[in-house]
Amino acid sequence: MKVYGFIIVATILFILLGCSGSSDPIAPPAGIIPNDALSEISSSGSASNRYLLGYWNVSVSADRSIIEVVPDRSLTMHLNLVKFLEHTVCTDCVELTNLQPTYDDIINANVLIQNPYTDNLKLTAFDVRLIFITDSDYIFPVNDRSVAISGDIPILLNPDGYTTLFNQSDYPTGGPGPDALKYYPGKLSLGDNFDATLNPYIAFMKENPRRHFPNGPNFLYDDSEIFAVELPQGSVQFGYAVDACWVPVDTVVDPIADFPLSANCLEAYIVNAYVERGLVPGGGSAAVGIEVFDHQGVDTIDSVFVEAPDLFSGEIELTDIEIVDSETAVFRGSISNDLGVGSGYYPLLARVDDTEPDPNLGQISAWDLIMVGIKNGWALTWGSGGLDGGNSVAVDSEGNTYVTGYYGDGVDLDPGAGLDIHSGAISVFLVSFDDNGKYRWAQTWVETGMGYGNGVATDNMGNVYVAGSFYGAEDFDPGPGIDEHISSGGLADSFLSKFTSTGKWVWSRTWGGADYEKSQHVECDETGNVLVTGQFYGTADFDPGPGVDEYTAPGDGSSAFLCKYNTDGDFQYARTWGGTYYDDATSCVADLESVYVTGYFGDTVDFDPGSGVSEVTALGTRDVYLVKFELLSGNFQWVRPWGGEGGGSGNDVIIGNAGDILVTGTYSWDVDFDPGIGIESRSSNGAEDIYLSCFDSAGQFQWVKTWGGLGTDTGLALDFEVSGDIFVSGAFTATVDFDPGPDDDFHDAHYHYDTFLSRFDSSGNYLWGYNLGSGSENIPTNDIAVDNSGNSFVTGRFFGITDFDPGLGFDYRAGYRMYDGSYLIKFPPDGEW
Repeated sequence: MKVYGFIIVATILFILLGCSGSSDPIAPPAGIIPNDALSEISSSGSASNRYLLGYWNVSVSADRSIIEVVPDRSLTMHLNLVKFLEHTVCTDCVELTNLQPTYDDIINANVLIQNPYTDNLKLTAFDVRLIFITDSDYIFPVNDRSVAISGDIPILLNPDGYTTLFNQSDYPTGGPGPDALKYYPGKLSLGDNFDATLNPYIAFMKENPRRHFPNGPNFLYDDSEIFAVELPQGSVQFGYAVDACWVPVDTVVDPIADFPLSANCLEAYIVNAYVERGLVPGGGSAAVGIEVFDHQGVDTIDSVFVEAPDLFSGEIELTDIEIVDSETAVFRGSISNDLGVGSGYYPLLARVDDTEPDPNLGQISAWDLIMVGIKNGWALTWGSGGLDGGNSVAVDSEGNTYVTGYYGDGVDLDPGAGLDIHSGAISVFLVSFDDNGKYRWAQTWVETGMGYGNGVATDNMGNVYVAGSFYGAEDFDPGPGIDEHISSGGLADSFLSKFTSTGKWVWSRTWGGADYEKSQHVECDETGNVLVTGQFYGTADFDPGPGVDEYTAPGDGSSAFLCKYNTDGDFQYARTWGGTYYDDATSCVADLESVYVTGYFGDTVDFDPGSGVSEVTALGTRDVYLVKFELLSGNFQWVRPWGGEGGGSGNDVIIGNAGDILVTGTYSWDVDFDPGIGIESRSSNGAEDIYLSCFDSAGQFQWVKTWGGLGTDTGLALDFEVSGDIFVSGAFTATVDFDPGPDDDFHDAHYHYDTFLSRFDSSGNYLWGYNLGSGSENIPTNDIAVDNSGNSFVTGRFFGITDFDPGLGFDYRAGYRMYDGSYLIKFPPDGEW
């Protein structure tokens, strides 16, 4: 990871204030703007409702040690008068702060915009945007628009949209139209003339109705947004402008009610383009959708077009229209790889024309630019304004995938062009996609309290099971029916829900006690029985029915549990074990006769839940175990523990193609991985390393592979494919040699935690490994599933700006408001995108 020392040479200043040339200007409070400037303000202006509030140039030195921010204009009014550079309303109305370098020359900047007036609601602004202005390296010939997409030009990685406004080519000095809407180099300008005619922007106050930016009374309103910029090598220059919309209003009590819709931007304020999978190297076709939001209403949207010069000639109008509400519509159509391009990413431009022209600027279109991936693999992302994360993934015999996790309020669970909005605080989701990543359906529940979907599995009949935890009084039937369950008064109870492959709810079961319980893994055996593992505190009744089957965890720590249910949800048995430490059962797997469970334990634990005793004492703070039970009866068979002074965990267990039992997790310091009389010692390279251990069905140790770097690394999930090859996914930091053997395969984490996926043959020989991650935060993986064709699917939670292409290409996604989101990634059998 590169580390730089940054010197911020200039602070950026501007003020949210506009006036209309069609009426007398609104004077700000006395003393804010000098009187000698007011006469010039009153004689200038525009009948447009749109105002350019400021323009700046940014220079970054080649060694990234200095960033200079220099104003072309820093305005106290929207007018482009250079003399206003000497007059400022406040010293911190706009701040560019926290310039942080991350990985591969990606810089995050926090931009704070503040409305300085506290007692004049007439100066409320609308649709405030910061437009990122650069040179261009790509032209869309039909629309005659030049954009920056790659190469030696800085790229904004998390735009909210694109605009032609205020670029230096279309709005030059001396051109037609009012001066207030043009580019004029200021006396401090660097003089650079950036030639892109379509530039990305970040919108402010996105959560406010009509995106209004109020100013009072007696309150200082501000908003902060993160800008993630990828810089090319060498010294770099780019510009940015701030604009807003406004109209004069005589009396304002409530800005939303008292300002007409004409105070907002006339064009659509959100355009989201999406292309479904279906384009392949050399050909193919795919559905395309454009989601459009317009303050003035969907009836003001005239037409929607898409252009992708590398894929097809000309442009295509989207004529299939779905009206969602008064402000929202989705336009759909299809595109084809007519020109037969190969694997890669290709730009697609969406243009939304409006029926209401600006008095000075004429027709103003809204735009979106996306990169269409023609790849063997793909990534899906979705999120909300709250916490989001994918916790578990399963795949059925048809190649359909099922992901469960949790989400915050207002999530759109359809990552495609459609909308499927769900409400809830911290709620459970189950979402399904076909083998091409096309959205099928979603179900959500626990929408008033708190819930997490922690595990998902499918049986041989195509049924889907979700296990997790919840708190409160909740309706577990996502449909029109009601199936209310109330947690037992503790922090959380466990649940198990069954659905058909088409998303129809079948039944739910809940259990727990006065303390905390968590079901975190679910597995189906060959005959349709369902097995659930997790941990609990205090005393819990594990029988969801009228019967009672209570167990108590010793001391103040947690104990592990294994529960079995039949396909109708009838309780079969529960088995628990634990000591005085925080013990857990993180995963299980079953064949026709046996159940294998892994997890971690501390202190001394009797692993035989029956009348026998099989007591084991941990060597370190936390050791790993593999325990075997009879499937039918739940009777204890044997336990295999391993660990050392540093400790470790068992995070996932599978039965391989040859009947071997495989476990992955984390360990630290010195560990003997052979629980028997032999010795197979490994020492971690850093705080924690990854292992993959193999046992036969009798519990005899076979082999172990370990790898890791100087940071914290962990194996989190396992699966295998029909040839017997083994897939391991997890998270790592810093630099790691993925090959546990004599060869090297080094990978660097982008920032903090990166996701990795590695493939081994059935003997543990390393085949390949890939990683992907974020330039600003982390992207841990939580689960993996492999289909019958050897494709692997990984789910988890990501933060900030993330490149989801594990190869040489790029596929940048941004978490909601730059925070978190859920993801599902498909890797082809060779891992190559």
